[in-house]
Amino acid sequence: AYTLGSLIAAQLFSTVNKAHPELFSEIKQGNFSTLFKWLNTHIHSRASSVDVNTLIKDATGANLDPNYYLAHIDERY
Repeated sequence: AYTLGSLIAAQLFSTVNKAHPELFSEIKQGNFSTLFKWLNTHIHSRASSVDVNTLIKDATGANLDPNYYLAHIDERY
């Protein structure tokens, strides 16, 4: 379950970061409003009405893809 959550989180964060390039600087300043707004619009408001695969595809434009997680690991370490 933790690994699946990490895969999903990496893909979601990559997607929101592409849509909002200023996201990292906002988060560094303690401002999470852009991230929360995106998550509410694309995830939280729909999570109980669709299955996880549909939710991920609709939010990111792609099926769950481990390459987002691998890219995150490469960048982080």
